[in-house]
Amino acid sequence: MGLTMTTYAVNAETGASTRYADYGFDSFCKGPDGKYYGIKADGLYLLEGTADAVIDFGDLDFGTSAHKALAAAYVSGSSAAPLVMTITQGGDSYEYPAKTCSDTIDTHRFDTAKGLKSNYFGVKIGNQDGGDFTIDAAELVPVQLSRRI
Repeated sequence: MGLTMTTYAVNAETGASTRYADYGFDSFCKGPDGKYYGIKADGLYLLEGTADAVIDFGDLDFGTSAHKALAAAYVSGSSAAPLVMTITQGGDSYEYPAKTCSDTIDTHRFDTAKGLKSNYFGVKIGNQDGGDFTIDAAELVPVQLSRRI
């Protein structure tokens, strides 16, 4: 079984943190050329190229054990192509592209399927085709149902 490495980056000004799974680097730096580098036991690597990036919010219950549906989601951010929200419910995954995108920070809506009902939803937001994106805020709109199980 291979070694799984997790790397955390913390913004010193805001305290916000980012977790990178299976990234493999133990240190990072910005070089005098303005480019970013990752460092691991076998050397120094230039961090470049396109890559799929995902923000994983984990499994959310929205503070209640009651069944709920997701009416919509709103993400404030910028991206060259529409972001994609992946919702996992009961082992099945569903992808929903944002209705819009913009190169400047703006709020974008994701319409989710009306039939999704659960106690927990796994939620991820990611890019398409390695496109750059910035996320400023995310708001998920759950609708609490009367049933608990």
